Amino acid sequence: FKKLLVKHSLQRPPYSIGVFSTSQVQAITDYVLNTYFRHFDMYKYAFTPKVRIDISFHYDGIPETPPPPSEPELPVVPDKDPAEEEVEVEEQALEASEPETEEMKKLREIIQVAMGAELKQLQTRLENFDTGARFKDKQAS
Repeated sequence: FKKLLVKHSLQRPPYSIGVFSTSQVQAITDYVLNTYFRHFDMYKYAFTPKVRIDISFHYDGIPETPPPPSEPELPVVPDKDPAEEEVEVEEQALEASEPETEEMKKLREIIQVAMGAELKQLQTRLENFDTGARFKDKQAS
């Protein structure tokens, strides 16, 4: 940026052309530093296309899971923690469903291992991003 600005502020044909005066160069530099470079991350976010991917899996040899039956809404008890309530509902659903086969147990185990690895990788990336953001803030101060 600075090289181009200097190249256009000095009159030395054929190497550079004096388009801007020194006061104009100062005004351009102040404007770019105080607006564009300061808000670069915002511009990058706003003008980067967002990609959304919907992924569905189909495993050969395993029948498709039927949609869950519609259940009446359960009354909300304010004394219970929502997380505990979710665990209870999941346990009830597991007890009510038919017993798992060996293939289903192996598949569940593979999925849990893969999801655990992905979760660890995501947490690491998030921590690195957070550390990098703090480093940038310290440099800016």
